[in-house]
Amino acid sequence: MAVELMVSILHRPEGVEAPAPAGTSVFSPTTADSAASPLGVVPHQIRGSLVSYTMMTPTVPAFKCCTGCSAPVVEAYMKDRVELVLRTCQSADGSYLEDLSGLTAFRAEAAEKMDDMDAWDDDVEEDVELDREGQEEEKERRGVEKEDEH
Repeated sequence: MAVELMVSILHRPEGVEAPAPAGTSVFSPTTADSAASPLGVVPHQIRGSLVSYTMMTPTVPAFKCCTGCSAPVVEAYMKDRVELVLRTCQSADGSYLEDLSGLTAFRAEAAEKMDDMDAWDDDVEEDVELDREGQEEEKERRGVEKEDEH
């Protein structure tokens, strides 16, 4: 599949700058621009599902922290290709590219926001509990007032 994609890219007039197909469905991006290459559509991504035995070719905006195409990764590649590949391969857990692209910081920020949401959820639960206690006290107070009237 990789060889077929590379040959398709080489046969496109735009080469590697070819835009992603603007399909109507992620499962079948056939468009009028498919004819721009003699070999058909050149997807930017191919994702497979073992559950449904399907392949998708989604067209989505680039992720700012992508470990393959984000600005810091591309800059590091242009500066010293061998060093980038070497440091990436030496990083057994993949953290080098994640740190370089900003993905590590992105995940940390997302985790912090999730923790803030959990704290907010706890505050709401406490408010609901306090409200219930207040309602019960009010009922008890009214019950005492009614007994005093008799």
